[in-house]
Amino acid sequence: MKGEVLRDGGHFAPTLPGLRMRDLVPKSGALEHFPFNEGAVEYFYNARSAIYTLADVFGLRGEEVLFPSYCCGVDLEALLAAGVVPKFYPVRADMRIDISEIVSRLGPATKAVYLIHYLGFPSPVEELVALCRERGVPLIEDCALALFSRQGNRPLGSFGDAAVFSLYKSLPVPSGGVLVFNDGIPRNLSQRQSPPLRSTLSLLRLSLQRNLEMSGSVWGQRALAVVRVAVKKIRPSIAGTPVIEVMTEKFDTDVCRFRMSQLSHWIVRSVNPKHIVEHRRENFMALHEALQGVVQPVFNHLPDGVCPLFYAIKVADNRATMAALRARGIEAWAFWWPTHQKLMEAPCAEALELRRRVVVIPCHEGITPKGIEKVAGAVTGILNQ
Repeated sequence: MKGEVLRDGGHFAPTLPGLRMRDLVPKSGALEHFPFNEGAVEYFYNARSAIYTLADVFGLRGEEVLFPSYCCGVDLEALLAAGVVPKFYPVRADMRIDISEIVSRLGPATKAVYLIHYLGFPSPVEELVALCRERGVPLIEDCALALFSRQGNRPLGSFGDAAVFSLYKSLPVPSGGVLVFNDGIPRNLSQRQSPPLRSTLSLLRLSLQRNLEMSGSVWGQRALAVVRVAVKKIRPSIAGTPVIEVMTEKFDTDVCRFRMSQLSHWIVRSVNPKHIVEHRRENFMALHEALQGVVQPVFNHLPDGVCPLFYAIKVADNRATMAALRARGIEAWAFWWPTHQKLMEAPCAEALELRRRVVVIPCHEGITPKGIEKVAGAVTGILNQ
């Protein structure tokens, strides 16, 4: 794999899908699919702003909410900023949630249950819906990692009282958080304003860059140089405006005033959900078969309806493995490490193990079969050293 790393620190297999020029040509795209086809849907600059707003709409300030012990941290930070009092329940070593452990913690003070669908794989949402209805508390589905995934014939995010999606983790959009109210009642939330143009253009350039880097071709490098020059020429006129990053561990209440960019809406109209699901599943299974006996996967089975966000494996040291993979052109992540300090107050040993051991490898639709072969070869080479 020597020589696979591209110039300027690029990756032939970036974590997230990149934007292609054809993605700027609008079609019906994803608008016919959940959650975009819902009437009671609100769009935010990022998902954490949607989480913060949802806590306010549900009147959860000062109230107890059951929350998983394994999370990215910024979702928890948004709830804490909204005044929520989290009560943690365990997440097991295979990212599995035991419904009985939620039952044992659900008491008179509980005002909501928060459920995360990990990497596109359904958590026990049907059982939890029944439990929450019986106890009279709302269920919040966190689908930040589960766009276009299904449980049976229903999309994830359509079961609970409300659901949150993070679009830029699955689609080549510069921004986008979605909040869905499944009771069908639109909420009269305060009007949000357009995000800073500089933010949209900067994040758009990064998305284009990811796609161009994947090609590794001379044409791709030249096109990337043109994009960089164009952005630099535009910047002086918008130099005084901020760049609001999306892939950070920080929560800022001020960002809640921004809506998803119009460009993100445009790109959503161009993507093909069926294509995304099919190719992610194909890439996931190709990695799974190629790495049999080499790695310990978090998920040994790909159920029908799952749109996998990444291929997740367990290693002895996820940060060292992440660094080794990135050095070979694969933008892997040591998933959700480090943890939020609040989670250390009620640590779950298996959740801590996940944070220290899980590495996620890209398997999105932008990676070709040849690219998947390179990814599998790099992982095999590193873990067999």
